[in-house]
Amino acid sequence: MGACRWRRRAPGCGSKGALRLHGAGFENTDASIVGEDLGGALRIDYRSAAASTQATVEGELRGGEFLAGNSYVALPPTPVGLRIEASRQGDAGWSLPRIAWRDGGVLVADASARLAPDGTLAALDVRARSEDMAPLRPRYLSGWLGLVGLGEVELRGAMDVEAHLDASGLTGASAQLHGVDLRDPAGRFGFDGLRGDLRYTAGADSVDSALEWREGRLHGLAFGAARLPFASVGGELRVREAVQVPLMGGTLGLRDVVIRPPQGEAGADIRFGLRLAGIDFGKVSEALGLPAFQGRLDGDIPLARYANDRIVFDGGLSLGIFDGQVAFSSLALERPFGTAPSLSADIAMDDLDLLRLTEVLGFGSITGRLDGRIDGLRLVDWTPVAFDANFVTDPAPGVRQRISQRAVQNISSVGDASFITSLQGRLIGLFSDFGYRRIGIGCRLENEVCAMSGLHSAGNAFTIVEGKGIPRLGVVGYNRAVNWPTLVERLVAVGKGDVAPVVE
Repeated sequence: MGACRWRRRAPGCGSKGALRLHGAGFENTDASIVGEDLGGALRIDYRSAAASTQATVEGELRGGEFLAGNSYVALPPTPVGLRIEASRQGDAGWSLPRIAWRDGGVLVADASARLAPDGTLAALDVRARSEDMAPLRPRYLSGWLGLVGLGEVELRGAMDVEAHLDASGLTGASAQLHGVDLRDPAGRFGFDGLRGDLRYTAGADSVDSALEWREGRLHGLAFGAARLPFASVGGELRVREAVQVPLMGGTLGLRDVVIRPPQGEAGADIRFGLRLAGIDFGKVSEALGLPAFQGRLDGDIPLARYANDRIVFDGGLSLGIFDGQVAFSSLALERPFGTAPSLSADIAMDDLDLLRLTEVLGFGSITGRLDGRIDGLRLVDWTPVAFDANFVTDPAPGVRQRISQRAVQNISSVGDASFITSLQGRLIGLFSDFGYRRIGIGCRLENEVCAMSGLHSAGNAFTIVEGKGIPRLGVVGYNRAVNWPTLVERLVAVGKGDVAPVVE
């Protein structure tokens, strides 16, 4: 590389030469910009005069990786073309009228930028195209996508993007999607056939656009084609009208959708209203690997808000199931697409048909009606870690209350209980079912221990089934502290029919 020797009264000086990189690395003082194992060949032209400085870097990079803030780039072994032109007048900030990046069909980008005198970004305009998005995420997007738990997302298709930024943040952007498929390897979500011209502006003049997809999936639930018409003004994206999305035999309605991209220190903020109508809960159960529950899912959430990697739902959802109602309230979901997602809710059950419920669960036969509550439910990575649950039968006119021998045995097995009978106990084997006055059971889960309870207590014992008629049969639990994983194993065994009925 040539040298620039400064001499008194010299009108200026320059330097021009070639730079070859083999396993090169660099790091700034606070490690916010780091490069490792970089290869390539660059030509550098640097010229300085009394009042101005100009520099050009041109060539290609091969392999290696670098990190700049949240941007992580893993370069391919194939050549990536690069050209940067920069100039500076006096003590003003640098101007970069041309930044060119050429990575085959994966990423072709052209940009211009201005830096403030202190080196911070004053303006940036970017135009980019990807004809093959499959390598785009591992090469260029994993750092940004990883911030929201999408670091492994798979992309297919083509896309054109423009973005305009100033010192305050994003002022305008557009993305043209050409048959893009977006899939999560963990199966949490997926969209096929994404198309549209999505536009955003922070200015006062509104711009319209639309986004559509052919089909999609969310945690195993398949939904159909939909189109979202957007309008953007003042830093917001709004859906211009309510949208109906086909979902599992019913519809998912979206309304009042407002999206605010990250600006400055503030992260993304998304708000929307949600309505579920006529969704087949049998199809939902099958998709989620649940027992063959039947019913319709309906509900209305006036407002849901996503911010700081957390979704909070106002209102609630109502599930019509087993000829009764299950209502969900106080719903919140943390890290919906990140590591160990966490859900919290309160659940109220009213007038469920016990016969239909127990037959689906393979629990044995119980006739009657059931009320219940699950308060303070908390799931981490979809596994229960805390709740306070209580269930009790609800006498109803004209509804028989009977319990089969198999159900009695299963309740006893699951709840560490024993059953006792009246003086007619010697004849117990002659009866296939028994009358009962009430059934009640509760579990307060904390630290993987379920504190059991029932209808009433006497010392360490608690009554689960209170008998009625002849022979009169009751079920009493004697162990109030039950290990939760063990309890789950027993419930699974009951559902599989691995617990054989025993008459005592």
